[in-house]
Amino acid sequence: MITNIGVFINKEKLFYHEGGPTTFDVPSCKLCILMNKNCIFGVAVLLLCFVSCTKDKYYATDELVEVDFPEYPDSISGKPISVGINKDLYAACNYKDLVIYFSYSSPLVHVMNAKNDSVIAEFGEVGHSKVEFEEIPNSCYFRKNQKGDLIMCFRESLNTKRINLTSTLSQSKCVLEKNVKNIHVGMNLSTFWLTDSNRVEYLPYGFEGDARDYVNSASRIDVYKGKECKSYSAYPSILSNENGIDNELYMACLEMSPDLTKCIELPFFQDRFTIVDLKKGKTIGVKPKKESDDYFESLHSLSKEDVRSKLKLQIVNYALSDSYIFIWHNGKISITDPDAEEQIPNNPEMRIFDWSGNFITSVILKGKIICFTYNEVANAIYAVDVEGNTVRYDLSKIL
Repeated sequence: MITNIGVFINKEKLFYHEGGPTTFDVPSCKLCILMNKNCIFGVAVLLLCFVSCTKDKYYATDELVEVDFPEYPDSISGKPISVGINKDLYAACNYKDLVIYFSYSSPLVHVMNAKNDSVIAEFGEVGHSKVEFEEIPNSCYFRKNQKGDLIMCFRESLNTKRINLTSTLSQSKCVLEKNVKNIHVGMNLSTFWLTDSNRVEYLPYGFEGDARDYVNSASRIDVYKGKECKSYSAYPSILSNENGIDNELYMACLEMSPDLTKCIELPFFQDRFTIVDLKKGKTIGVKPKKESDDYFESLHSLSKEDVRSKLKLQIVNYALSDSYIFIWHNGKISITDPDAEEQIPNNPEMRIFDWSGNFITSVILKGKIICFTYNEVANAIYAVDVEGNTVRYDLSKIL
C-alpha cells in the first residue's frame, strides 16, 4: 500500500527596478521636472494596473516559475544496502548526515548515519506514556535547543513531541525533552513549533472556524513571531464545485525546509507547488509552461464523474534538503484507475528544484519504490522498495 502521499517567469519589471522607477535626463527647468515626475507617476500607475489586471484570479504568487520539463529524463539504477532494518518501513526523511526511516511496528523510528549507513538509534512505540507516540509518525523536523542539543520534533494531533536526539544517543534510550501543546488540535491543522514564541501553522483548504459551520476557504500559511502573525495564500479565489470535487482538487500538504526558513505547499492533484520564503516574506509558484489536460481550472465546469476520470495524481511524495526540493511526480495515473497502487511505484520520476523554484533536472529511478528521501552529505537518494529493502541511488553524476 502506498503511504505518506504528502506529496520564474519573473514579473516583468519593464521600466521598474527595486530602487524605484527609472529616471531620464531632462532639462532642469521646474516645468520639465514636474512633467517628468507626473509621467513617471502615470507610468507607475499603469504598470500597477497592468500587473493587477493580469494576475491569475485563482493562483497568484509574488513570483511565478514556468518550466519546460524533459519528455524523456535520464534514468539511474539503485544499489541495495544492508542497514540492519528488516522491518515494515513505509516512510523516510533526512537531516544533515542523518537518514530517518519509519516503521509500522515498534521501534517506529530508525536513525541512520549516512556517512557509513549504520543505524545509530531506534525508538518509539504507540502508547500513552510521555516517550510513546499517540499515532505512528511518518515525518519529523529538527531544531537545536539552547544547549545546542539536536531535537527531533514530531507533530501529533494534540502535541509536538520533542525528542532530544543528542541525549538519546549518549544514553542509548529515548529521552523526551518536552511535549508541547499546540494551540489548535485535530487533523485540520499542521503546526511547526519553531520556538516557544514562534510557529508556522497550515490551514488546508476547507477549514474555516467551527468545523460544524463548514465554510469553504483557501489554504493558508500563518507565520507567528510572538504576537505578530503574517499570512500567505496562493489562492486569492477558490474554485467551488457543488458536487464537492474541489476537496480533491485542493488536497495538499505543507512541509518546512530543514533550516526552517522556508516552507512548501504541495498539492497532490495540481501540477504545481508553492514555496514561501519566510525571511524575504514572499511566495514563489512553480508550474509547467505547457499546462496538462489536468489543469485544475479547466476541470471546474465538468461533472463530478468526468472530473474524477480526468484527474491525475501529480505529486506522490517529496524530499527536502538545504539546497534542493525533490518531487516524486506522476501525472499519468487517474484516481479512478483500479490498479493505481500497482502502477505508482514503478520507475518513479524525480523532479529536482532549488529553493528559488528553478528547475535543476529530472531523473527516473529504476525499480519499484514506496518512499524515498535525499541526503545531501551522501549526495544520494535513499529509498525503500516494494519488498521492504533499503536502496541507495547515487546522484554524484547529476548534482
